[in-house]
Amino acid sequence: MPPWRPETGHAFFGVQEEHYIGWLPVVSRGAVDAVLTVDGRTERRCGTGYHDHNWGNIAPRKVLDHWYWGRARVGDYTVVTLMFASHHKYDNAPLPAVMVAKDGAILASAVGAERVDFSSSNVVNHAETGVPVARRLEYEIAHGDSKFRVKFDHRRDVFMLDFGTAGAYLRFTGDVNIEYHTPDGVSTASDEALWELLYFGDRGGPASDIQRKALIGHQA
Repeated sequence: MPPWRPETGHAFFGVQEEHYIGWLPVVSRGAVDAVLTVDGRTERRCGTGYHDHNWGNIAPRKVLDHWYWGRARVGDYTVVTLMFASHHKYDNAPLPAVMVAKDGAILASAVGAERVDFSSSNVVNHAETGVPVARRLEYEIAHGDSKFRVKFDHRRDVFMLDFGTAGAYLRFTGDVNIEYHTPDGVSTASDEALWELLYFGDRGGPASDIQRKALIGHQA
């Protein structure tokens, strides 16, 4: 798969656009060959992997309320999704991005709320952190006279980091479904997917009433 640069790969903040965050999925789907050594025992693993890169000139928690990121291999399809929601100082503006590829070629990609129809639903407060988590995410983008709809459905939590008052990071697995709507009909594909929520906003539920201590350091 070729690298995917979503437009410029930058989100700008401030009257003079003086702050920015960059994101580049360098390897949206690639071959992985790994050698693991644990307790003196060495094993070799092969499969597919993903690699991206984030950078910027300001701490994300100062300009973002949260983001959802996801990737999936669904049959011959590869999907990468992102949903930025800006800090309330920047009007909680949404910035979604989606890429759909097949057989090593990018079929469709789009960035921005005017080009990506995003929705989240079935929101619950995470039991341990109090962070609101959408158990369903949907992205829809046009592709000529057709369109793709990508849907993530939460099944279980797999990882958590609580940064105290600085935020929380959660990873999930679940089901991903791709619908390809054309004038001739609808084709679908589904599989298991991994996605994440990095959250800096207000918390709800009982967990938000607990005085938290940050587990790891963070950029001020």
